[in-house]
Amino acid sequence: MIVPRLSARYMSSGPIKSSLMLSRIPIVTRALNPFEKEYFNYQAELERRLMRTFPQYYYFKKGTLAERKFLDIQNGVISKQPNVWYPKGIPDVKHGRDRRLKQNILIPSEEANKNDEKNLSRPIEVNARVTEADKTNNMSSLNRKLSHTLYLIVKEKDQWKFPSFNLESQPLHTAAEKGLVDLGGNQIKIWTVSNTPAAVIKYCEGELVAPTYESPDERIERHYIIKSHIVAGSFQPMNIEYKWVTNDEAASFFDVSYFQQWFQSKDSDNNPPVLIIRTYKSHDLLETLISEESPLAKENRLFKKRMSLESEEMFVKLISVGFKEASLDSPTFRASVNFTNQQIQQVEAWLNGIYTALTLIQNGMGKVEQVANGIEMLIVPDVVSTSGVINNDYTQTAMISTGEGLKKIFLEYSRLLHFDTRILKLVENLVKNELNSYKIQRMQFETIQLRYDKVSSLHHKMEKTKPLEQIREESYQLYEVRKQYLESSLELYYRMARLTNSINFTLIEIANSFWSGNLNPDMLQLLGIAKVQMSVKRIYGWKTQVEQSSNDMIRNIQRTKAQTEMMMTASMKPPSRLTDYDCSLLSYSNVFLEDEPGIRTEKHGWLYMKTSSQNKIEWVRRWVFVKDGLFGIFSLSDDKLSVQETNKIGLGLINFKFAPGEERRFCFELKTLRVSITLQAETLLELKTWMTVLKIQKERILNKELNHCFVKCELPPPMADFASHMSTYVDTELTSTKGLEHIKSFYKGLPCSSLYQRIHKGVFINTPVTTSLSVESILFQALFSPPSFPNAVTANIWGSVNWGMYFFPEMKREIYPVSKKEFYPSSYPVDLQLADIELKSLFEVVFASDEKTMLTMKCNWIPNSEQELYGRSFLTQEHIYFYMNHMGFVSLIRKKLADLINIECDSKEDCDILKLYYSSGYVSKIKIFLDSGMAVQKKMSLLILNQRRQVPRSLQSLLSDFNNIDELKGQEQAELATQRRDTIPSIVHSIPTSMEAPITIDYQKDFHLIWDKVYDSPPKVLFHAFLGDNVDMLHKVVPLVETSGSETARTSWHAGRKPPGLERKVYPFIGITSISSKKLEFTQVIEHMVNNRYYEFYQIDQTLSIGGIFFSTETRVTIQMVSSKRSRLKIYLRPIFNSPKFNLFRPLYYSLFRSRVTKLDRELQVMLKQLGASNEIVKALHSFGPISQTEQKEQLIPPGQLAEVVEIRGAVLFLFLTKKSLIKALKFSFGVLSNIRLIIASALSIVTANHVILFCLSLSLILNLLLMGQTVSSYYTFHKTSTLLSNYMKETPYLLQRSIQLTDIKDQISSRTYINSTSDLVYQQFMNTSFLFNFPNVQLQDYSDIETSQSAKILKQSFDNIGIRRNYLLVQLRILNHAELQIAEAEWRNWLVSESRRCNQVRRLDRDITDGVQETISSIMSYCQQCSDHLEQVYAQSEKLL
Repeated sequence: MIVPRLSARYMSSGPIKSSLMLSRIPIVTRALNPFEKEYFNYQAELERRLMRTFPQYYYFKKGTLAERKFLDIQNGVISKQPNVWYPKGIPDVKHGRDRRLKQNILIPSEEANKNDEKNLSRPIEVNARVTEADKTNNMSSLNRKLSHTLYLIVKEKDQWKFPSFNLESQPLHTAAEKGLVDLGGNQIKIWTVSNTPAAVIKYCEGELVAPTYESPDERIERHYIIKSHIVAGSFQPMNIEYKWVTNDEAASFFDVSYFQQWFQSKDSDNNPPVLIIRTYKSHDLLETLISEESPLAKENRLFKKRMSLESEEMFVKLISVGFKEASLDSPTFRASVNFTNQQIQQVEAWLNGIYTALTLIQNGMGKVEQVANGIEMLIVPDVVSTSGVINNDYTQTAMISTGEGLKKIFLEYSRLLHFDTRILKLVENLVKNELNSYKIQRMQFETIQLRYDKVSSLHHKMEKTKPLEQIREESYQLYEVRKQYLESSLELYYRMARLTNSINFTLIEIANSFWSGNLNPDMLQLLGIAKVQMSVKRIYGWKTQVEQSSNDMIRNIQRTKAQTEMMMTASMKPPSRLTDYDCSLLSYSNVFLEDEPGIRTEKHGWLYMKTSSQNKIEWVRRWVFVKDGLFGIFSLSDDKLSVQETNKIGLGLINFKFAPGEERRFCFELKTLRVSITLQAETLLELKTWMTVLKIQKERILNKELNHCFVKCELPPPMADFASHMSTYVDTELTSTKGLEHIKSFYKGLPCSSLYQRIHKGVFINTPVTTSLSVESILFQALFSPPSFPNAVTANIWGSVNWGMYFFPEMKREIYPVSKKEFYPSSYPVDLQLADIELKSLFEVVFASDEKTMLTMKCNWIPNSEQELYGRSFLTQEHIYFYMNHMGFVSLIRKKLADLINIECDSKEDCDILKLYYSSGYVSKIKIFLDSGMAVQKKMSLLILNQRRQVPRSLQSLLSDFNNIDELKGQEQAELATQRRDTIPSIVHSIPTSMEAPITIDYQKDFHLIWDKVYDSPPKVLFHAFLGDNVDMLHKVVPLVETSGSETARTSWHAGRKPPGLERKVYPFIGITSISSKKLEFTQVIEHMVNNRYYEFYQIDQTLSIGGIFFSTETRVTIQMVSSKRSRLKIYLRPIFNSPKFNLFRPLYYSLFRSRVTKLDRELQVMLKQLGASNEIVKALHSFGPISQTEQKEQLIPPGQLAEVVEIRGAVLFLFLTKKSLIKALKFSFGVLSNIRLIIASALSIVTANHVILFCLSLSLILNLLLMGQTVSSYYTFHKTSTLLSNYMKETPYLLQRSIQLTDIKDQISSRTYINSTSDLVYQQFMNTSFLFNFPNVQLQDYSDIETSQSAKILKQSFDNIGIRRNYLLVQLRILNHAELQIAEAEWRNWLVSESRRCNQVRRLDRDITDGVQETISSIMSYCQQCSDHLEQVYAQSEKLL
């Protein structure tokens, strides 16, 4: 039986209940998503395609009836015939099967009864996955959501939660099992996972609190969760409302405070979504796996839900640079794995050497112990004591002493070199198991890589005339090989990450084994290696913590590996349509992507480039990129250990086009003035994407969206080491040494400079990607601002895609801005120079010219409760940077120092913890293992204060203060703090371990309790409200002395008389109650403090004198936590006096003190209200200020200006005590006199004034009646108006339509032979009432019955519709008439233009015509003149119309 263990202090603090998390595991497997269905279908089809031919001779004997039936139902194959063209390819028939296709076999079957259960050949009918309970949404049934895990929830006190049961002197799991039987009957069988509770939920006064919350003053109700599964049976409830819900459904039933506190998004090793509940077991998490949907969709949904609950800045962006490069098979990946493999081989030789050395040390230690045990007998043998040759007085004594001393020396030497022999097994396991496993994976990787390169080369060599089916088949073969290569690449990188981690942990274990024994501290101090032991122990503590978090990191790596493989496999799948392989369909106009969503403006990837070597045409594989108006090519170096590049060419110098004339498929050509580059893409989509990106980039250049100077020039590599050494023609032409002479001249003498040599020897940072040129890249990145486009420099640090840009995309980047030769001032330390180079090479941001690294430290960054990242932190004048590179994951963090409002330091045994408070409410932690946390805290605080100065201090001044802090580290007295108060600000001393428990002290025996109140704020908020640097509160409680906070001076906190207490002096401004011209001094002391749990401080006032009575006051304040958001404030008072006369006015003194505290409480309430309800502690630190501390006492006021005793003047004291009473008495007297004067005046005029009063009353009554009537009238008018307006707004609006009716309709009716329009009375009455003759004034009321009335309404509606239709047709007819007129006028104008042109031709021939036809010509000219006149009139009429 296992029961939860509680501390004795809280054993009886509240009731305990057993809560049951009962689940029904999934009954069927989850439904496949579309990608999985497609994947399994492809695998099945591929298996059928590759399977061997069906052996019919084995199942059907030749010549039998069974064979004939089998052959009759088979589909025959098309055989190969000569001189026949096959559009789908030439058949390949063997053994009656076309081996190009899968073989479909039809098996003969006999008719049988489908309902016969004994018939084994009957068809299988699959049950439905959706049950009746799913259709009716019956949530009380277990037969629902068969592919999900269901949880039992019940409704208790109008809230849904897990069922909970009271304990009756029995274990938790027994109480849960028994309670379930009472709840749902004994027909259900369950299996309890463990007797130990999986989690705990706490309630305080009915409200949900944190699991770590404890309070001795309140009864906390604890619900311990027992996890259990249903095995068999049925659940039969007893008068209780219950439901079986899934993980997602629980969110809609649980209370928000119940669900959101425990629900978080975290995946297990197999990537299922999980429900996580806070627990106190290992890793502090309980994972309940629920497979409900695809992992990627679930992860995104849960992440969005979490981001809506928490601040975004609590989450850190992690980029798996290695996996991303491996998935792209970039040049950086290939160079990195080759270089890392070379380094691993060297480390293996090193480990073998260490193993040999440790073995020799182990063997040598045995000999040393033998020598130590025998040295005494060797130096002083037994024969010496009986020999007459040796002087027994001195010589023998000297030899005996020497023997004893040598024995101690040898034994101590043996103890110093002693180590744990298990280290040998650890090293042996690393070398033989993990290293050998890596070697096997490396060999497999190299084999698959060679195969992939070969298959890829053959695939690209395929001619255009090859059948499309065969091309598609070859594409699928390449796809299968590429999948194997992708899997092998990711697995290799995963093995490398784990192996690197194991090597580092093993080496730390070896180092720690020499210092973990019982070593003599005096001997270590004598040898000067005590600091070495402490450093190694702290490093081992770091290793222990990182080793625990590495397990979570390994799961993240496995999940990232699986997700990367899945996404890349889906993206590189070949198309299934044959048209996607047909090059004959391409032309210059359809090689671009049109209106496709998500078209990028940059592109990078592998292409085959046409070139020549030794007068032989060949195609080589190159990594090509297009970005920011530049085109460039990456390639591997000759030793395949680094990435090199050719010239980067601006697209303003390049013309590109589709190249259909090449012998290979999907080619395009780039042309410059110097060289022509022909490139081949793998697929049609790749070709169109490259062409589209080039087109978009060219358009941006023409539109001047890309207007930097490099779009129309060539950029050579920055250094010769980065230039491509490929000897092909195109590579040689593209790699030029012309241009950028200022960069080349700068680099010419750089390898011989001292800075370059220091970088090669002193840079010890792990870059995201490591190649043989990473150090040179670091130098270039540090001395020049990083460009925005890819280059060989960033490729050897951040990968071929430059993943560092994705951390700070908002930063603007320049292109090759050259720095000055004078990089650092002479006073700038060398170690900081190296750190500054490391910082600027890693962070892809533009630094200010004067921003330099002030401090670097190895630390762990804790941005939230779930992540702990280890790496290196850099501190500059303006920012704090953090870089993390662990097991393939890289992260960059950049925070402004100006956003920090406070820093706290807590020293532990194995590390120091810095807690950083930001103005936004965000809180993060930093664990420091090798440096002093207090020193780092002081340096950071110094830089924060420097940011708040109007004129920041110089770099040299800050470095000088940093050196002083380092010199004063560990000393109790500091000389720097005596000169400048703001030099070393910090929070108060760290909390001693002996003060971790809350302190409850009752001071009522020695003090008088003045104030006791509970506030809705944490204790830390009240503590800073009283003693913060920006507020003055405590000294205002002193009675009899008028003080002004605006003119109050105070010192910083310093070590008090009773450590670890802190003390400071306050010098308030004295009002008129004192006759002394000297200053008043108060002493404030912080006596006890447990962070945000308990605070105790007191104040001793200046000695006062009243009529010869000397007294002072000690004010003691305690702040104690009630709950996480509430605290109790107590203020005690104890007067210290020298005469019993003080007892005469003690009650008055207490009353004055209480009035001061009441006034102080009102001010405190206003201050707390301004903070709000969220992030109160951070806001309090920002508003009230931190607690500034110096290393030495300060004296703001000279001792000669301080008053020993402050004398209170009697008259002023009397006024001070009675001023409020006098003011109230004067006000009361003035009011009484005024009332008496009014009464007397009224009495004198009552005889004559009563008539006036009666008249005024009557007049006012009449006016009131009139006004009342007007008010009532206005009210009803307004009410009627509003009703009409409302009804009008609710009415359906009428649509006005025009209708045209015939006026001769009556004549058509009266023309009937049987109607006399003049004498027929019936017809006359009809004319008076019918809508035909009275339109539009029509009233359809003169009808005898409803039927004829309805018919009349229908006829009227038809009549109106005819009119509306007639109007529409007439409008259309008018439009047609107008159009016909326009056509006629256009024809007339066109004919006139034609005749006018003929006349012009006649005029040109007029001079060549003879006199015989002159009359004919004259008539023609007259005709032409008439044509011209008509044409001018047409044009004039057109102008008028316009």
